[in-house]
Amino acid sequence: MNNGQERDRVRFAPNIQQQLALADTDGLLISNGYADKVVYLLTDGRELAVQPQVAASINMLGLDVGEPFVLVKRWDGRRGHTIRWDVWRAVEAERVRAKNEAPDLETQLAASIEEANRRNAPASPPDQKVRPINVVPDQLKLPFAESLLAQSKLLTDTYASVLRGSSSRAVGFLPRPGNGAAERRNSGDTPGSKLKKRP
Repeated sequence: MNNGQERDRVRFAPNIQQQLALADTDGLLISNGYADKVVYLLTDGRELAVQPQVAASINMLGLDVGEPFVLVKRWDGRRGHTIRWDVWRAVEAERVRAKNEAPDLETQLAASIEEANRRNAPASPPDQKVRPINVVPDQLKLPFAESLLAQSKLLTDTYASVLRGSSSRAVGFLPRPGNGAAERRNSGDTPGSKLKKRP
């Protein structure tokens, strides 16, 4: 990767963000027997050497060559405390990517409207007026009130026949004494007897 010449390596101070850009998105895995490192060549000519876990985070960003990203070493400076690496695409790179990935909405909307107008264009010449044909089923020719009244009568008759059938079978299901139902039954009060009747 260094072609016989020694390159400067990026050095990280704790909790200081560094903006970098890859000259090549493929890193080179180097194993020295002590710890594996992945080395990337940067656009400024330096090398970036990171642990394989950090390299995986960089690769997950899906960076293009020259696309800036930020890398920061999180550490409180105390020996034995864990070092954490955070990596993310730089803000300006996010803006460029969003602009390139999102289609121009105005152009897309105009094309959509034009396509809809083309599909909905009348088959007849434009100087002729097209009048809608009024086809109304026989059921809808009745005035609304009459139709509603007919449906209500049918529903009421159906409900009444259900009640007649259920009252003949409900004789064995009278409430048990001791819960106030017997007293109501003896006094003539039933659950629905207090309701006012319509004239």
